[in-house]
Amino acid sequence: MMLTLCLAMPLAGCESSGPKGACDRAASALEKKDSALFMSQFDMDAYAYHEFVNLSKDNGLMKLTDQIGSIFGINDQLNSIIMNATNLKGQTEETFKRSVANGEMAAICSRSTSADCPWDVTGLKNAKIKELNEEAAIATVTTKANVTSWVALRKKGETWVIVGKAASEEKAAMFATDQKGMPKAPEEQKEPVFPGKEAPADTEGEPQAGTI
Repeated sequence: MMLTLCLAMPLAGCESSGPKGACDRAASALEKKDSALFMSQFDMDAYAYHEFVNLSKDNGLMKLTDQIGSIFGINDQLNSIIMNATNLKGQTEETFKRSVANGEMAAICSRSTSADCPWDVTGLKNAKIKELNEEAAIATVTTKANVTSWVALRKKGETWVIVGKAASEEKAAMFATDQKGMPKAPEEQKEPVFPGKEAPADTEGEPQAGTI
């Protein structure tokens, strides 16, 4: 019935549902340079955590960063930024806001030869979806530069969202099916309360026993 309506009313703007819908909406956001719409297709906690996983010492980008840091003598600063997962989420959000709004992200990914830049309008529109289970899927995205990468998607409530990207189908599947997200910042973490032990009082400015 929905297909019939879409064929009968092509101007109505029928939108794909399921995991493909998230890819289509991301592509539309890139076309419109709408960073808010683009970011709404992501679970940013999970996405940033998986970017943190991607930025391992075995990762080429990390090695390149180390080289740049050595050249400019700023290894410590770069490592501090990259290895701080909480900061990485904020940096990712700021990068998305800026680079989607000015069209830079779509332009770079459309010509990138690296398999970690799937944010190409044509590639996302033509993404091939593989559902892993009822709540996880991966999208194979081939950009204008004929480079293929994979996007991890997960169902959150009634909506499919992007939770990661990867240069291999195997890693994308791992990102789509795990349930990990960003760790809380240290100041937000509370001491666990065990049976028979009272919760510690929140004394502002006074360190708890056993902490540094």
